[in-house]
Amino acid sequence: MMWSCASTFKSSKKEALVEFHISKKGVYCGGARPSDQMLLELEKTSPLASTQFYIKAGTVNDPSAPAVCSSITDEEGLAFVNLKPGDYLLVFDDKQDWTQYARWKEEYAKAKPPYGEIDTLCLRRWMQTPELVFHVEADSSHIVEIVRPDKCFWNNIPCIEYTGSIPP
Repeated sequence: MMWSCASTFKSSKKEALVEFHISKKGVYCGGARPSDQMLLELEKTSPLASTQFYIKAGTVNDPSAPAVCSSITDEEGLAFVNLKPGDYLLVFDDKQDWTQYARWKEEYAKAKPPYGEIDTLCLRRWMQTPELVFHVEADSSHIVEIVRPDKCFWNNIPCIEYTGSIPP
């Protein structure tokens, strides 16, 4: 079990234990039609181990705002934190601050194969959209589950058109 963020707040009966279950699932990225068995395998989830995530206050991500805390999942995709009552959101590294936004904005400011020009307004909206929003109530336990789908090589950057070839 991984305990984290507990030291962020002073111990209080008003805190609640939040248990995070973070997993991933596969996606079909093109190519020859997969068998029904392969499609069933893609739908299965598996723990997302050793993955850092950030908890911020509120319901809309502000990449400029500091995280209340961050944690890293264990080998089972679990993490446990104590939080005060309120509304929170979860983001991963790519939305934690403006670093990834700036990198993509600079790298894809102009179209260059196999990608078109990035839509910075769309990218800003994407940055502000958390992976998950959840509410914590005092003196109770909460289980928060999130499944993060894998991404295909040709659509792993949001708000940009892939112009290259997709596997047959």
